[in-house]
Amino acid sequence: MENEEKCYKLLDELGIEYSYVKYSKEDKENKKLVDELIGVKGIKNLLFKTRNLKKELFFVILPREKRFDTKAFRNRFGITKIEMVDDTELKEFLNATNGDVSIMDLLYDKEKRIKLYIDKEVLDEEYFRFHPFNGLITVKIKTIDLKEKLLPYLDHNLIEI
Repeated sequence: MENEEKCYKLLDELGIEYSYVKYSKEDKENKKLVDELIGVKGIKNLLFKTRNLKKELFFVILPREKRFDTKAFRNRFGITKIEMVDDTELKEFLNATNGDVSIMDLLYDKEKRIKLYIDKEVLDEEYFRFHPFNGLITVKIKTIDLKEKLLPYLDHNLIEI
């Protein structure tokens, strides 16, 4: 079974209603079109690491248009300097590629090393969107199902920013 099908099976098992939209590589570049097709505002998924030997990991989800203020984030949570993970680390930690990172990739964080931070604006929306291990498909679920069903299954605590 392909990973995409595993995603849908998991959503079904958790009792999460969903819809999805498939699109071409060309359409993927037209972010506004994808937003209109799925009916949910765009988000960005970022994975950061600390520069120290401890290598703490931070998965940050925020509205696509919002700039991520690393200094404010670090100050708020008492974190040392951070930087984006590189492509090799992205594959190692989330089995993902740059541009296709998704909340579902937390399934690959078996050691639960990654801390999850989601912007309040994203959480205030009725629906949440993500890729089902396929960057040419976007899935839409209710945000309440994300918080009450999917995240507990993924075994990652949500920290609101």
